[in-house]
Amino acid sequence: EYIIREVLLGVTICFAQIPESVAFAFMANIKPPIALHAAWMVGLIVSAFGGRPGMVNGATGAFAAIIGTFIPSAGTGNNGEHVELLFPSVIFAGFLMLLVSATRLSRF
Repeated sequence: EYIIREVLLGVTICFAQIPESVAFAFMANIKPPIALHAAWMVGLIVSAFGGRPGMVNGATGAFAAIIGTFIPSAGTGNNGEHVELLFPSVIFAGFLMLLVSATRLSRF
C-alpha cells in the first residue's frame, strides 16, 4: 500500500509540473521541452537522494524570472541567445548549495 501511494503521489506531482514548467519556460525565454526535461531531472535527483514528507521540488517562478533577465527573448517558443550557458550556471549554483551545506552555513 505504501508503494502504491508513493507512486500515485509521484504521478500527481508530475502532472502538476507540466503546465508550471511550460509557463516558466516562456518566462525564462527558453523552449518548453528544455524546461520539461529539467523538471523530471530535478524530480529524479531529489527522489534518488531523498527529501522530506510533503516536499515538492520543481521549477520556481523566482528562478525563471532571474534566468529571463540573462537570456534575451528570441520570440515565443524559441531559445534566447546564450541558452547554452544555462546548464553550467545551474550546476555552479548546485555546487554553491553543497558548499553552504558542507560548511554548515545553512543553519542561519
